[in-house]
Amino acid sequence: MNHKSLNINMDMGSLDIDHISNMRREFFFNKDYEWWDQPKKGDVVVDVGTCVGMFSCLALDSGASKVYMIEPNRSLLETAIKNTDSYTINAKERMVIPCHAAIMNNKHMIQHVYNSGSAGNFVPLTFREFIDFYEIEKIDYLKVDCEGGEYDIFTKENFDWIYENVGHIAVEVHRRHSTSGPSDITKFRDEFLVHYEKEGKVKYQHESIANAIWNDEWIQNEDFSTLPAEFMVYFTNRKK
Repeated sequence: MNHKSLNINMDMGSLDIDHISNMRREFFFNKDYEWWDQPKKGDVVVDVGTCVGMFSCLALDSGASKVYMIEPNRSLLETAIKNTDSYTINAKERMVIPCHAAIMNNKHMIQHVYNSGSAGNFVPLTFREFIDFYEIEKIDYLKVDCEGGEYDIFTKENFDWIYENVGHIAVEVHRRHSTSGPSDITKFRDEFLVHYEKEGKVKYQHESIANAIWNDEWIQNEDFSTLPAEFMVYFTNRKK
């Protein structure tokens, strides 16, 4: 694959050195988001928690036809726009749509949005508000890394739309985003993930997680030795 935009020297904006090191490990060594599958030519991609746009760049390099970049930090979103500009400058059609927003059901949770800082007045949107506003009929690849915001996307209320209209999903699941972590992950597991699990459509980057996520005691355990504080889960309806 031609890495036109995703590269080791891309602009990392205002991120600190620890964050940069972690993201480079995720993308260039562990390949967290493409571990099971990656965006394909012609895909419609939604990147929730875009940060500086590394996954959006990967999607565009892979041939995605459209990428929606959702990021509550205005400074980081502007960096992501800069990092994807080789696909937007002189483009015949609009391939990249930056969205200065955070996906959430409860607007009182705004103060918990990761890295929003003094980044301006982002728009709080529910997942369905986002879908309806942009008139999205299908998503081929949904990447979610939004520090606990995933629990406002993968809900019982959104299940039917996602199951019927989303091909592949890569999500970083968080346990320590707030005091509600254990109950959030249990609800996500029992109301959403279980349906994909029953059909054999779920994979975990680390096999131990496949057992630990179904153990309530390990979910409640705060030492994170068995079930990590953050981990990748992949589920799919994409036809192979």
